Amino acid sequence: LNRIDKIVIFTPLSRDQLGKVLDLQLARVYSMAANAGLRVEITPAAKEWLLDQNTEPEFGARPIRRIVQDFVQDALVDGLTDARFAAGDTIRADAPADPAATELAFSKVTGTAQAPATTDAIARPERPAPAAESDDSGAHADPPRAETARKGESGQ
Repeated sequence: LNRIDKIVIFTPLSRDQLGKVLDLQLARVYSMAANAGLRVEITPAAKEWLLDQNTEPEFGARPIRRIVQDFVQDALVDGLTDARFAAGDTIRADAPADPAATELAFSKVTGTAQAPATTDAIARPERPAPAAESDDSGAHADPPRAETARKGESGQ
């Protein structure tokens, strides 16, 4: 007990590997934005800028998700809520012109009329579909059935 069976050595991820992780995270943002009627373009310079924001390389790819949320996803949600962006728009994110800037530069490239955008598609991707939450009692269909089964078992 309490002995070391293996030693696992983790090598830091290269910038190229972190770039691939960034592309995977951005693919999720593209998908969520498409659900809201937006098309998002991230320039290569913006991707490099996002990678430069990783100040914790010892944590590998973990900070990339937070970086994408803080600098891309949150900016898109802000743009939707303050009506700078709307469904049908193509939004381009580029590296800031000022090296000391603390956020990406977002610009609207095009806009055509489509269904209204919702911020839920971008802001809360992990959240269950609204239909599953529509029960006002707060109970889901499965727990009452399980409760009924237990009552039937205990009464016999």
